[in-house]
Amino acid sequence: MRRWTFELLMMGLALLSAGCLHLSRTGTTPFEYEPISVRHGETVPRSVGFNILIDNRPRGDRVRTRNIENVPEKVTAKLAEDLQKLQIFKAVHFPATEKDDVIITGTIKRFSWKAYENPLWNIPLVDVLKITGMPLGLASGVVDIRLQVKDGKTGASLGTAKALSRMRSVFNLYDLKPDGSGLELGESFRSAEDQLSEQVVSKFR
Repeated sequence: MRRWTFELLMMGLALLSAGCLHLSRTGTTPFEYEPISVRHGETVPRSVGFNILIDNRPRGDRVRTRNIENVPEKVTAKLAEDLQKLQIFKAVHFPATEKDDVIITGTIKRFSWKAYENPLWNIPLVDVLKITGMPLGLASGVVDIRLQVKDGKTGASLGTAKALSRMRSVFNLYDLKPDGSGLELGESFRSAEDQLSEQVVSKFR
């Protein structure tokens, strides 16, 4: 019995030391989702070009996503990639080309992930109970993106698109994987991307 208790304690300490409350080291998790939208309606005979979005996030967002390099470039590339997958427009480019009929610019207002751990788990001996799989805290992701859609030839405004999405989930010790954190940000981004795609497409229906 004592040996079993000792082994359980050692396993718990090992897991505690491995746990981490930060985004995955590779920073790719938020971009590994599959888009929600599906093709509907006829193809729009126009090509769309994305200019890289402006990063206008608060400092806290930048700090919490420091594991992700070149956030504006990756966010813009993913938006363009997902819009292309819908196969609604003749072509979708990033970066935009001189021949594109439609140009999309915009701003990233929020793009962040963070986790809150209940301070009770910092109490000695109590923290060993983490190995039971009890909830440790709350993880959340938020995405807020604003787009401007313009005529590629005249520069005239064709409208705007905006999306704000938040996702939250309770996590336990076994959810704290070095390369698996940030799923809430991924879900927030997928939801925001779906809203933006629908709004952009609707301007040409």
